[in-house]
Amino acid sequence: ELRELREQAGALDIRLAELEHDLESLRGRIGLLDGRLEGSQREVDVLLEQVADLRSRIGQHRQRREGLHEEVQVSRTEITVLEQEIGEIDQDAGRTSRCWRILRRLKFARP
Repeated sequence: ELRELREQAGALDIRLAELEHDLESLRGRIGLLDGRLEGSQREVDVLLEQVADLRSRIGQHRQRREGLHEEVQVSRTEITVLEQEIGEIDQDAGRTSRCWRILRRLKFARP
């Protein structure tokens, strides 16, 4: 029985050494994975900053586009008003020209 206990103790010592080796190996892997995780987290942080920057830039571009759209609308309105004014001036010029022709005829028609 003592011999059996010694054999079991020897087997347990061997198993304990194997488990300690496995534990050390796992600790090494955990250290590597922790390092990779930290690196990945830094990359995620950088990407999140880039996303925030891009969103900000998109917002600025949208505002600029909306401002330009408003400027285009104002310019179109101004062009329409100018075209109407030009049409009125053309009509006035035509009337003025007719009036001068009539005045010249009347002036030369006098005895």
